Amino acid sequence: MNPPEIASSIMFTGMLEKNRTLPRNALARMARRFLPDTLLETIREESENMALGILTLRMPESVFRSGASGPAQGLFVMESLVETACGVIRQACPQCRPTSLFKAGPGEAAIILAHPRGLESDLIKAYPAIRRDILTGVRLLVRVPGEQGPDFDIGYSPIHVTPSDGLEGLDLAMLRAYLRAVNLGDEKSDARRDERASLGQLFLTVMRERLVEPVYQPVVDFASGEVMGYEAFLRGPRDTPFFDPLALLSFAEKNGQVFTLERLFWETAVASLGPLEPGRLLFINIHPASFTDPKFTPAGLPEFLGGHGLGPENVVFEFTERQSAEDLDILREKLDRYRDMGIRTAIDDIGAGNMTLRALCRIRPDFIKADISVVGGIQSNPFNRMIMETLVGLAEKFKGRVIAVGIESETELTSLASMGVQAGQGYYFSRPLFPKPEITPSIPARASFSDVGRGELKCSTPVRNLIEQTLVVGPGTTIREVKKLLEDSPPMANVVIVDRQRPLGILMNYNLDKHLSTQFGLSLYSDRKVVKLMDREPLVVEGDRPLEDVARLAMRRESRKIYDDILVTEGGAFVGTVSVQTMLDSMARVQVELAKGSNPLTGLAGNVAIEAEINRRSREGLSSSLIYVDIDNFKVYNDAYGFKNGDKAILLTAEAVCEAVRRHGDPGDFIGHVGGDDFIVICGQARAEAICRRICERFATAAPDLYHPEDRTRGFIVGRGRDGREGEFALMSLSIGYLDCAFTHPFTMEELSQRVAEVKKYAKSRPGNSHVKDRRAPLGSMPPESGEPRLSL
Repeated sequence: MNPPEIASSIMFTGMLEKNRTLPRNALARMARRFLPDTLLETIREESENMALGILTLRMPESVFRSGASGPAQGLFVMESLVETACGVIRQACPQCRPTSLFKAGPGEAAIILAHPRGLESDLIKAYPAIRRDILTGVRLLVRVPGEQGPDFDIGYSPIHVTPSDGLEGLDLAMLRAYLRAVNLGDEKSDARRDERASLGQLFLTVMRERLVEPVYQPVVDFASGEVMGYEAFLRGPRDTPFFDPLALLSFAEKNGQVFTLERLFWETAVASLGPLEPGRLLFINIHPASFTDPKFTPAGLPEFLGGHGLGPENVVFEFTERQSAEDLDILREKLDRYRDMGIRTAIDDIGAGNMTLRALCRIRPDFIKADISVVGGIQSNPFNRMIMETLVGLAEKFKGRVIAVGIESETELTSLASMGVQAGQGYYFSRPLFPKPEITPSIPARASFSDVGRGELKCSTPVRNLIEQTLVVGPGTTIREVKKLLEDSPPMANVVIVDRQRPLGILMNYNLDKHLSTQFGLSLYSDRKVVKLMDREPLVVEGDRPLEDVARLAMRRESRKIYDDILVTEGGAFVGTVSVQTMLDSMARVQVELAKGSNPLTGLAGNVAIEAEINRRSREGLSSSLIYVDIDNFKVYNDAYGFKNGDKAILLTAEAVCEAVRRHGDPGDFIGHVGGDDFIVICGQARAEAICRRICERFATAAPDLYHPEDRTRGFIVGRGRDGREGEFALMSLSIGYLDCAFTHPFTMEELSQRVAEVKKYAKSRPGNSHVKDRRAPLGSMPPESGEPRLSL
C-alpha cells in the first residue's frame, strides 16, 4: 500500500516546542488555536471548491509500552493504520481525497477528507463499512499481541465551513468536527469495553485458581542426536480466549500483571516438568522487566528448584529479541547474579525483532535461538543462509551455541547442521506437549559443498532420481503473469522458461522481487516478457548425469547463483528441477550406506546388510520369499558398449526392482545389490510372484533403449562370451529365480546359496525375460537330518 500523499503537520503542543523564538503575542494567538495557521490555510483553500470531512484514528497507549511491542512497533502500527485508512477511503469513495494529516500524539491522528459537495450523507451512511474495512485491513497488515489486535477507535464527521469564516471560525469548526468524530469513535468502542470487562473477570479467575498450563517442546543436540532439554510454553485454559499465550500475556501487560503471571507460569512449569535426566535443560521465557519485581530475586531460587529435582545448572532464562532496548538495559544490569549461580541464558527470535549485534555481543547469551523466519526454507534461500552463517560465527566468538527454531523438514535440518548450527527444535521432532514428550531423534546424514570440494562425497546415482516438478511458462509470458503465479511463494520458488520442450532459462522468485522492488520496478517490468529477467545461463544437465558430477558443476557457479535450482533434461527436453540441498542430502545418505557396505552405484544394501536381514528374519521366524535377479548377456553388452553404458543397465535393473517392490510389496520388504548385475529381494511369500512379473515387464520395456537402433532391429549383438568365443548374443534379459524360506528350522548359508544357484540356472535355461519358482519344500521348513551339522543364522 502506498503512503498517503497528504500534507503533514502537528498540533499546537508540538509547534510550541519548535517556536520558542516567536514573539510573545504570536504564541498567545497560537495558544488559542486548535490547529496551526499553516494547516488552517491549507484547509481553507480546499474548502473553497470542495466539501470537507474529518476521520479520526486512535489506538491505545499500551501498544507503545516497552515489551512485546515497544515504541518502534507502536509507530509502525500507527503508520499502518493511517495508510490503511487512506486506501479504504479511496476504494469506498473514489471521489473522496485525503488531503491533510495532523497528529495529536503518537497514538492519535486525524485525516482531512475533501470531496464534491453533496456526498456528505453518502459518506455518513458508508462510515460503518469504512470503519470495518479499516479494522480488517490493518489487522491483516500488522501483527500485535492480543486475540483481535489493539482496540482502534475510528470516528467520522463532516466539517461545516462557510466561505466567510476567517481562520478563527475555521479553527472552531475544525475543533467541533474533531470532537464529534472522536465521540463517535468512542461510542463504537462500547462493545470492546464490555469485552474487556469480561476478559478481566476471566483473567482474575485464571490467576486466582492457577489455571495456566505448561507444554514442553524438546530441543535436540545435532551432534549427539539426543534431547538436550525442553522449552516450556505457556497455555491458558482451553476453550477460552486466553488459551492463546499472546492474548494472555498481552492482557496481563495492559493491566500491569506481567510479573504476577510470569511468576505463576515459572512455578507451574518447574513443578509440572517431571524427572529430568542429568545434564538436560529447561528453557523458560522471562520478561527482562521481571527483574525489577521485588519478589523475583536469586534468594531462595536454588531451594525452590531443588524441591523439584532441579538445580540452577538445569535452567536457561530465555529472552525475546522483540523486546525493547530499555528492557535489554535492565537485563544486562541484573543478569550477572543469576549467571553466578549457574543459570544460563538464551536470546530468542533472533532475526525477527530489533536486537542489534552490539546488544547481542554485550549480553553474550549461552544460546542464540534463530527465529523461524530465518529457518524456514533455509535449504535454498541464500539470504537466510547468510544470516544463519553469521549467527554461527558470532556465537563462536563468545563461545555460545545456535539453536534453530521451527524446523519442519529433514532438508531444513540437514541444511542447518551442515552450516554449523548445533541444535534445533520444531515440529519435525515434536510439537509442544504435556507431559513432556520423550523422543528418540533421528539425525539424518548431512553434507555441504565443502564436502564435495574435498572429494568426500561420491555418488554415481543419476540426477533424474531426484527430479521435482516446477512451474513452467513460455517465453511470451509477461512478468506480471509470472508474479501472479509466484504469489505467496517462498524466495527460492521459481519458474522455468521452456520453448518447444527446450529450457531457455530460469527465474528465481528472489530475483524477481529484487527487480520489482526498485523505485520504478513495477512500471518498468510488469508488462515485459519473462525472458527479460530470466537467468539465460542456468545449470542444465542430462538426467543420467551422476550426482557427484552435478554437485561439482553447481559448486563452480558464481556465489549469487550457487543455491539456484538445477534444470534436468532427457535428450534435451526439460523434465524437472533438482534443488541443491536435496542433491547434497541424497549424496550424504549414499555415503552412510557405503559405510554400511552398500553398493556405491545403486545405493542399495550390500552383502553385509543382506546377511543381516536374513539373520533377522531367521531369528524372528518370518516366513519369506527370496528373489534372485540376474541380467543375461550383461558381460557381452558391457564389453561392446563400455562401462558407462554397463552402469546404465545395472541402474535400470535397480530401478525396475525398486519400482516393482514399491508397487506390489510392503514397506518392510528388503532390496539388496549382491554386486555386479545380481540383485536380491526378500519379501512376503504372497507378493513374490507379482513382484517378479513386474520386474520382467519393466525391464523388457526399457532395456531395448540401451542399444543402438541397428542392434535393436537385428535383435542381437556380436561379441565374446565368458568362454572367449565370438558369437551372436541376444539382447539383455532378466532371469529371476525365487524360493520360499520358512525360517522354522536352521539352515546353512551354503544350503541357501545352493538352492538359489539351482533355481537361477533353471530360469536362465528359458529364453527372454523369465521368472521361475523353486517348487520344493520351503527352505528351513524341516529339521536338519540327524548327525549333519547346521549353523543357525
